[in-house]
Amino acid sequence: NDCLACSGCVTSAETVLISAQSLGKFEKLLANKDKSIVLSISPMSLAGLAVASSLSLLETSKRLAFLFHQVGVSKFVDQSVAQAIALLT
Repeated sequence: NDCLACSGCVTSAETVLISAQSLGKFEKLLANKDKSIVLSISPMSLAGLAVASSLSLLETSKRLAFLFHQVGVSKFVDQSVAQAIALLT
């Protein structure tokens, strides 16, 4: 109840971003075999999934990578890896 926002949590700009990242859009990308898809996950999301599934971070990451590779994702990385790569460039 400490929030002072009067127009709600999701702005119209955020609504556009959310709709641009829908499951339907992801499925269309997967259907296009000419593109290489790299999917990243935040460290906190990975940790949350690991706790919820009672698995280690490494095992959770391996299982997610396997799952996403099965549906056509080329690379699956933790965002901390993506951030390290970005800092190198």
